[in-house]
Amino acid sequence: MTVIQGDADAARDLRKHKTNCQSIPRVYSGLAYDFCVLDAPPDHSGFLVPFLLLDLPLSGIFDTLSLPYTIYRQATEGSIGIYRNRP
Repeated sequence: MTVIQGDADAARDLRKHKTNCQSIPRVYSGLAYDFCVLDAPPDHSGFLVPFLLLDLPLSGIFDTLSLPYTIYRQATEGSIGIYRNRP
């Protein structure tokens, strides 16, 4: 999801979950996204845990397949900031 959608959308989704993560790397960003959602307070991520446990292996596979693209983007653009535009 983080490779396909825009950075602002991924950051907004993670802010909705009130994650403790400040940024996620583009390399293996799907796995990082899932772990950031798991790191959110239980009232914001509790109902998602079964979905996330199914999504982790799928994200790992897709993230591995997209490594050439994500390595390039990480090198040129850096990590995806979650609270970058926060006042």
